[in-house]
Amino acid sequence: MKQAKNALLPEDFGARLRWFRNARNLDQAELGKTVGRTATSISEWEKGKSQPTLVQIGTIARVLGVSSARLAFGDQSSGADEGEGGGGVDSPQYGSPSVRGELREILEQTIAAAGDDRDRLGWIKVQLKTHVSPPADWRTHDEINAQAQEHKKKIWAAVDKARAAQSTDHARRTGTG
Repeated sequence: MKQAKNALLPEDFGARLRWFRNARNLDQAELGKTVGRTATSISEWEKGKSQPTLVQIGTIARVLGVSSARLAFGDQSSGADEGEGGGGVDSPQYGSPSVRGELREILEQTIAAAGDDRDRLGWIKVQLKTHVSPPADWRTHDEINAQAQEHKKKIWAAVDKARAAQSTDHARRTGTG
Protein backbone atom coordinates (compact mmCIF):
# COMPACT_ATOMS: atom_id res chain seq x y z
CA MET A 1 0.00 0.00 0.00
CA LYS A 2 1.40 3.40 -0.94
CA GLN A 3 1.99 5.75 1.95
CA ALA A 4 1.78 9.53 1.97
CA LYS A 5 5.09 11.36 2.40
CA ASN A 6 6.15 11.83 6.03
CA ALA A 7 2.83 10.41 7.18
CA LEU A 8 1.57 7.09 8.38
CA LEU A 9 -1.68 7.37 6.45
CA PRO A 10 -2.37 5.57 3.18
CA GLU A 11 -2.06 7.74 0.08
CA ASP A 12 -5.46 7.07 -1.53
CA PHE A 13 -8.84 8.12 -0.13
CA GLY A 14 -10.37 4.63 -0.04
CA ALA A 15 -7.50 3.19 1.96
CA ARG A 16 -7.62 6.14 4.41
CA LEU A 17 -11.37 5.69 4.83
CA ARG A 18 -10.87 1.97 5.58
CA TRP A 19 -7.95 2.78 7.93
CA PHE A 20 -9.93 5.32 9.98
CA ARG A 21 -13.06 3.11 9.96
CA ASN A 22 -11.07 0.15 11.28
CA ALA A 23 -9.41 2.37 13.89
CA ARG A 24 -12.92 3.16 15.23
CA ASN A 25 -13.85 -0.55 15.15
CA LEU A 26 -16.73 0.08 12.75
CA ASP A 27 -17.72 -2.26 9.96
CA GLN A 28 -18.96 -0.91 6.63
CA ALA A 29 -22.62 -1.41 7.58
CA GLU A 30 -22.23 0.49 10.89
CA LEU A 31 -20.46 3.41 9.24
CA GLY A 32 -22.99 3.43 6.41
CA LYS A 33 -25.92 3.50 8.81
CA THR A 34 -24.34 6.33 10.80
CA VAL A 35 -23.77 8.50 7.72
CA GLY A 36 -26.99 7.55 5.92
CA ARG A 37 -25.46 5.33 3.23
CA THR A 38 -25.35 1.60 2.52
CA ALA A 39 -22.48 -0.76 3.25
CA THR A 40 -22.18 -1.14 -0.53
CA SER A 41 -21.52 2.60 -0.90
CA ILE A 42 -18.84 2.46 1.78
CA SER A 43 -17.27 -0.57 0.08
CA GLU A 44 -17.25 1.18 -3.31
CA TRP A 45 -15.61 4.25 -1.78
CA GLU A 46 -12.96 2.12 -0.09
CA LYS A 47 -12.25 0.25 -3.34
CA GLY A 48 -12.05 3.51 -5.31
CA LYS A 49 -15.00 2.58 -7.54
CA SER A 50 -16.82 5.79 -6.60
CA GLN A 51 -16.26 8.84 -4.41
CA PRO A 52 -18.44 10.51 -1.78
CA THR A 53 -19.46 14.13 -2.13
CA LEU A 54 -17.68 16.80 -0.10
CA VAL A 55 -20.67 17.00 2.24
CA GLN A 56 -20.51 13.24 2.76
CA ILE A 57 -16.76 13.43 3.42
CA GLY A 58 -17.45 16.04 6.12
CA THR A 59 -20.09 13.82 7.72
CA ILE A 60 -17.85 10.75 7.59
CA ALA A 61 -14.93 12.74 9.02
CA ARG A 62 -17.03 13.87 12.00
CA VAL A 63 -18.16 10.29 12.66
CA LEU A 64 -14.59 9.00 12.44
CA GLY A 65 -13.22 11.86 14.58
CA VAL A 66 -10.81 13.29 12.00
CA SER A 67 -10.69 16.48 9.96
CA SER A 68 -12.19 16.48 6.47
CA ALA A 69 -8.80 17.47 5.04
CA ARG A 70 -7.08 14.56 6.73
CA LEU A 71 -9.69 12.07 5.52
CA ALA A 72 -9.94 13.45 1.99
CA PHE A 73 -6.29 14.29 1.33
CA GLY A 74 -4.24 12.77 4.15
CA ASP A 75 -3.37 16.34 5.17
CA GLN A 76 -1.30 16.39 8.36
CA SER A 77 -0.76 20.16 8.32
CA SER A 78 -4.34 21.04 9.25
CA GLY A 79 -3.85 20.09 12.89
CA ALA A 80 -4.27 16.38 12.35
CA ASP A 81 -7.44 15.19 14.04
CA GLU A 82 -8.49 18.27 15.93
CA GLY A 83 -10.68 20.03 13.37
CA GLU A 84 -14.40 19.95 12.72
CA GLY A 85 -15.64 18.47 15.94
CA GLY A 86 -12.49 16.42 16.26
CA GLY A 87 -12.48 13.54 18.62
CA GLY A 88 -8.79 12.97 17.92
CA VAL A 89 -6.07 13.05 20.53
CA ASP A 90 -6.09 16.86 20.53
CA SER A 91 -9.78 16.91 21.43
CA PRO A 92 -10.77 18.50 24.77
CA GLN A 93 -12.27 15.18 25.85
CA TYR A 94 -8.76 14.00 26.69
CA GLY A 95 -8.25 16.60 29.41
CA SER A 96 -5.42 19.02 29.95
CA PRO A 97 -2.87 19.98 27.28
CA SER A 98 -0.13 18.12 29.18
CA VAL A 99 -2.19 14.90 29.18
CA ARG A 100 -2.93 15.34 25.47
CA GLY A 101 0.77 15.94 24.82
CA GLU A 102 1.72 12.78 26.69
CA LEU A 103 -0.98 10.84 24.85
CA ARG A 104 0.23 12.14 21.48
CA GLU A 105 3.84 11.22 22.37
CA ILE A 106 2.85 7.69 23.42
CA LEU A 107 0.75 7.29 20.29
CA GLU A 108 3.57 8.48 18.02
CA GLN A 109 6.08 6.16 19.70
CA THR A 110 3.70 3.22 19.46
CA ILE A 111 2.91 3.84 15.81
CA ALA A 112 6.61 4.20 15.05
CA ALA A 113 7.28 0.88 16.80
CA ALA A 114 4.53 -0.78 14.73
CA GLY A 115 6.32 0.14 11.50
CA ASP A 116 4.56 -0.18 8.17
CA ASP A 117 2.36 -3.09 9.22
CA ARG A 118 -1.16 -1.60 9.36
CA ASP A 119 -2.53 -4.92 10.66
CA ARG A 120 -0.91 -4.15 14.00
CA LEU A 121 -3.52 -1.54 14.96
CA GLY A 122 -4.84 -3.96 17.55
CA TRP A 123 -1.39 -4.01 19.12
CA ILE A 124 -1.36 -0.21 19.13
CA LYS A 125 -4.75 -0.18 20.84
CA VAL A 126 -3.46 -2.53 23.56
CA GLN A 127 -0.39 -0.35 24.07
CA LEU A 128 -2.54 2.77 24.45
CA LYS A 129 -4.80 1.01 26.95
CA THR A 130 -1.70 -0.02 28.90
CA HIS A 131 -0.35 3.54 29.08
CA VAL A 132 -3.55 5.59 29.20
CA SER A 133 -6.25 4.76 31.73
CA PRO A 134 -9.82 5.86 31.10
CA PRO A 135 -11.34 8.41 33.49
CA ALA A 136 -12.50 6.93 36.80
CA ASP A 137 -16.13 7.82 36.09
CA TRP A 138 -16.30 5.80 32.85
CA ARG A 139 -18.58 2.80 33.08
CA THR A 140 -17.83 -0.52 31.43
CA HIS A 141 -19.98 -1.97 28.70
CA ASP A 142 -21.25 -4.60 31.17
CA GLU A 143 -22.22 -1.92 33.71
CA ILE A 144 -24.16 0.00 31.07
CA ASN A 145 -25.91 -3.18 29.92
CA ALA A 146 -26.81 -4.12 33.51
CA GLN A 147 -28.29 -0.66 34.08
CA ALA A 148 -30.25 -0.93 30.83
CA GLN A 149 -31.63 -4.32 31.91
CA GLU A 150 -32.73 -2.85 35.25
CA HIS A 151 -34.51 0.00 33.46
CA LYS A 152 -36.14 -2.51 31.12
CA LYS A 153 -37.42 -4.55 34.10
CA LYS A 154 -38.85 -1.41 35.75
CA ILE A 155 -40.57 -0.36 32.54
CA TRP A 156 -42.15 -3.78 32.01
CA ALA A 157 -43.24 -3.90 35.66
CA ALA A 158 -44.95 -0.53 35.21
CA VAL A 159 -46.58 -1.73 31.97
CA ASP A 160 -47.83 -4.92 33.67
CA LYS A 161 -49.17 -2.88 36.62
CA ALA A 162 -50.98 -0.49 34.25
CA ARG A 163 -52.48 -3.41 32.32
CA ALA A 164 -53.66 -5.05 35.55
CA ALA A 165 -55.23 -1.79 36.72
CA GLN A 166 -56.88 -1.33 33.35
CA SER A 167 -58.22 -4.89 33.44
CA THR A 168 -59.55 -4.43 37.00
CA ASP A 169 -61.16 -1.12 36.04
CA HIS A 170 -62.76 -2.70 32.96
CA ALA A 171 -64.11 -5.61 35.03
CA ARG A 172 -65.56 -3.19 37.60
CA ARG A 173 -67.30 -1.14 34.91
CA THR A 174 -68.76 -4.16 33.14
CA GLY A 175 -69.63 -6.05 36.33
CA THR A 176 -67.62 -9.12 35.32
CA GLY A 177 -65.14 -8.96 38.17
